[in-house]
Amino acid sequence: MKQHSIDCWEVYTSYDRDVSHVAYFATEFLASEFIIKDKNRNYMNKTRHRKNYVIFESLDEVAQYSREALRKSALSKLTDLEIEALGIKT
Repeated sequence: MKQHSIDCWEVYTSYDRDVSHVAYFATEFLASEFIIKDKNRNYMNKTRHRKNYVIFESLDEVAQYSREALRKSALSKLTDLEIEALGIKT
């Protein structure tokens, strides 16, 4: 299993309620430069885009990841006293 994090700047156009993706840039400076040089710059804006990806290399990893996520979700719903009463070690 591999985990990748992407941190970049998204440039998009916005007119009324329509929003359209234009491009992703590595730095805020590049995104700003692109907007300044574009003829439709009055309708463009930028926002920071962060995304984490989990890439599985086998079906076993998918099943294990799903079980761990389910366990984590279930434990988050229990109080500390309930966890202790069940004898669960986190």
